Amino acid sequence: MSGNKKLKKKARKHHKIKLKKKFGIIPYDPKISEEVKSIVFKKTTKLQSQEKRRKKYHCGEDFTSVEDIDTWETFILKNIGDDEVLISHDQFPIDSALNKKVALWHGNMVKLEIDAVVNAARSSLLGGGGIDGAIHEAAGQKLREECSRLNCCNHGDTKITTGHLLPAKYILHSVGPIGENKKLLTKCYQSLLNLLIKCKLKTVGLCGISSGLYGYPLEKAVHVALHTTRKWLEKKKNADKVDKIVFVTYLTKEWDVYKRLMPIYFPFDPKKVKKIPKTSEKLKNTKENENENEKEKKENENENEKEKKEMRKKKKKKKEKKKEKEKDKDKKKKKEKKKEKEIENENEKEIEKEKKIKEQEEVEEKEKYTKKKEKKTKQNNKEKRKEKKKDRDMDKKEKENKKEEGKKKEIKKNEREINKEKRKENKKKTNIKETKKEEEKEKHTKKKEKEKKQNNKEKRKEKKKETDTDTKKKKKKERRNEKRK
Repeated sequence: MSGNKKLKKKARKHHKIKLKKKFGIIPYDPKISEEVKSIVFKKTTKLQSQEKRRKKYHCGEDFTSVEDIDTWETFILKNIGDDEVLISHDQFPIDSALNKKVALWHGNMVKLEIDAVVNAARSSLLGGGGIDGAIHEAAGQKLREECSRLNCCNHGDTKITTGHLLPAKYILHSVGPIGENKKLLTKCYQSLLNLLIKCKLKTVGLCGISSGLYGYPLEKAVHVALHTTRKWLEKKKNADKVDKIVFVTYLTKEWDVYKRLMPIYFPFDPKKVKKIPKTSEKLKNTKENENENEKEKKENENENEKEKKEMRKKKKKKKEKKKEKEKDKDKKKKKEKKKEKEIENENEKEIEKEKKIKEQEEVEEKEKYTKKKEKKTKQNNKEKRKEKKKDRDMDKKEKENKKEEGKKKEIKKNEREINKEKRKENKKKTNIKETKKEEEKEKHTKKKEKEKKQNNKEKRKEKKKETDTDTKKKKKKERRNEKRK
């Protein structure tokens, strides 16, 4: 088996959630090796065109693309008059390349068309409040089903799913710390950005993790987010693999904090930015631009109204044509219905005639059948009567035979009883004789036993005498020997 086939088999085992043909996306599984992942992406994915995907968005055409969002560098140039943005800091070195990789956007994350979007998720990954609930609601029920297969997520880790009905292709579910915990939050952002590279995604929309319901102070959470992204982007291998990291803010207070703190971590060269000297000149330019814009708007409105009128006329004509066609169709249908009714009436008449003829034939057949039945029943009744007579005669003979047999049985019984009584008497006589014999035997045995016992006693006495005499003799000898000594 070749190496490619083995890798494909591994991919099938690990990928329970396979390629979703609707969106042309494969969910990422960190257990799969990069070789397997590359084969899956190259051979099994057939991405749909972006226009087909856009038809399936939950928000319809009301979305913003990443390409329309300005980078941090262009944002600074557009907002020159804002004093907060123009404050540059020396904490980090100025790097215009990094400023092009980062962007700040104030809007709804659910309507952002991007490679990946970050969700400040709960550990269960099954939705909740805040941005987590909004993303689950917009993406639909299939996101919840996919999240239930991921078997939860630890605090500080991230897991990836497909975007489903969102404009974003993927969703990065990151579980932040509960309360203030700087290490866990930095780990959260690092794992998130590393996963972005593993999945070969170029753009991502970051939200404020743990700064909502989990109670992390907003300004401190923003510091951690900006600091970790800056440090992560300073590594060249990371910066080359990413096109744009967008800091998305939904609330105005978040927008103000990010706007104030971004120049600290992503500073710019104030000499390159040309300041406008006076506000009065700026106001004049703005008024002139406003007047021009109003004129253009009016012209566009007039053109739009003309187009709308023409469209209305065309629609009216189309409607009239449709009505005429419908009337013609109705007339044709009515004529066809009349013809069909006439044909149906003729068919019904013919069917009724045929029914009457059939009914008459059935009645005649029934009459014939009933006559035949009556004849048969009469014949059967005669035969039954004859059979009954025969049965009665047979029953009488059987009864007589039974009586004779009963008498014979009674005679035999009486004979048997007499024989039994005789046997009993004989048995009694034999039993009496046997009992006498047994008694005599017992007496004889008892006598023998007594004689044996007496004999045994006498023998024992004789033995004792002999032993006593022997012992006396021995003692006398011993005494003599002692005296001699």
